[in-house]
Amino acid sequence: MELMEQCSPLLQRVLTYLHDKKAKVYLVGGCVRDHLLGIRPKDFDIEVYGMREADLFAALKQFGECDLVGKQFGIYKLFKLPEADFALPRREVLIGSKHRDFAIEVDPWLSEKEACRRRDFTMNAILYDPFTKSYVDPYDGRKDIQAGIIRAVDPHTFSEDPLRVYRLAQFTARTGFKVEEATRRLCSQIVADGRLKSLSKERIREEYTKLMLAKKPSLGLVLMQEIGMLHPLLEALIHTHQRPDYHPEGSAWIHTLLVVDEASQVKHLTSNPLGFMLSALLHDVGKPETTDDFGHAIGHEVIGEKRARQFMRAIYGQKKLENYVAMNVYCHLKLMVYATSSIRDKTYLKFLALINGKTTLNDLYYLTMCDARGCQTDVQHSLQALDRFMHDYPSRLGSTAPQPLVNGSDVMALGVQPGPQVKALLQEAYDLQLGGHQRSGILKVLKRRLEDGTE
Repeated sequence: MELMEQCSPLLQRVLTYLHDKKAKVYLVGGCVRDHLLGIRPKDFDIEVYGMREADLFAALKQFGECDLVGKQFGIYKLFKLPEADFALPRREVLIGSKHRDFAIEVDPWLSEKEACRRRDFTMNAILYDPFTKSYVDPYDGRKDIQAGIIRAVDPHTFSEDPLRVYRLAQFTARTGFKVEEATRRLCSQIVADGRLKSLSKERIREEYTKLMLAKKPSLGLVLMQEIGMLHPLLEALIHTHQRPDYHPEGSAWIHTLLVVDEASQVKHLTSNPLGFMLSALLHDVGKPETTDDFGHAIGHEVIGEKRARQFMRAIYGQKKLENYVAMNVYCHLKLMVYATSSIRDKTYLKFLALINGKTTLNDLYYLTMCDARGCQTDVQHSLQALDRFMHDYPSRLGSTAPQPLVNGSDVMALGVQPGPQVKALLQEAYDLQLGGHQRSGILKVLKRRLEDGTE
């Protein structure tokens, strides 16, 4: 399908109107790249040549409410077209040390080649004219796409924005392309110079998210390792050995790379795809501190829960997402232990209560499965046991924690004043419930406790 046909009818009308006003209208950047890769674009960047800013704004207003949303970069948006950004050609000159410290010079009569010079990679520096159905490709981006290569457009302009190192990692994971050697060296130097420290958490988070949701995250993570930009908690996994009988694949880092690629294949089946992928990335992050000389890592899930929170606060700063990931890391061994041993129904129900509101049994099942598949040993027997467990216990007892049969009002009706004693009695009541007691029996036990003065 031709790229113009993938635009909405309203966007097509806007582009035609600008074209009729004698402007040169190009689709640029990611939408052109994705189209050439056979991916349907979700967002559209439009660059308009030969039209002054006031005239562009007036033209866009013909189609509804319009505003200059990216004031620093001169980006206009029609509120009816949230998927489209409109901009005039511009130069960007670095004037400070931070990611956004650029002086912007808008120039409607700038040449296409000069305007593309500010872009990061050649595959993102291709313009498409929807009216002549022709490409303007001053840096041979189409050749690099065909060859599967990621190449910086211009070493000088590329180095001005250190965020592009993260973008390189996520594009590697998304496309599977090889990084051109000069571009790799350029990124290594940016990292070595400490320039990633100037980036905000928000921008890093955005690129990390794209990497983790990519088709093959391991490719981006390996690149980050090679150019020296891994988070220290991940870097430590590289030097953490594992028992060869359980993990013949090698270090905890190699195992993690295998697990994240397995996870990428099933993330769409989980309640929180991003959180699930981050859980796969961090599931063994406690091993560096707990692994002994024989490769045993007893308690690594406990330390791992703490380190996962540390990582999530540094990169994401979102409490709900942090709780989800931390609980998955803490529990990532439990299902396989349960599946390969005999546990009481109460143990299973207490487990559901533990994860309630933080993660889901289904998500932990997939994480456990990916963890097993990330070991280069025969895990078929273990996976069969896991599947039997997941069929047996949820079918009999459910997959979510049961609602409490006794509440605070019930406890206070026994004469208990509001305070810590109510909470303690409610916990005892719930434990009794998980052990098979009914509501009436639970209340009798609590009443006896109070009468005996044992609570």
